[in-house]
Amino acid sequence: MKSAILMSVCAMLLAFTIPATAANLGMTAMLEGTVESVGDNALAILSQEGNIQQMVEFQVNGETQFEASIVSLDSLHVGDKVKVEYIEEENTKIAVSITKA
Repeated sequence: MKSAILMSVCAMLLAFTIPATAANLGMTAMLEGTVESVGDNALAILSQEGNIQQMVEFQVNGETQFEASIVSLDSLHVGDKVKVEYIEEENTKIAVSITKA
């Protein structure tokens, strides 16, 4: 009985710590789409997978890397095709790198 309780507690701890650890370990995701809006510290792209389109917003900070042809967010315009590598922390997508697609 004690071992079943201990295993349940360990499973719950893992369920809550793995997502936080993934961001800390630098695990990233990639999304490609069309720039819909550019703000001071944010970028929104329209991404399409099959017949499903979704608007995705990313926060951009001082650690975000840009490819050589993109100096900063000011270099991006509505309609540009981009790839965004990002991490997700507390339901916020944070851009790690932005490149033209």
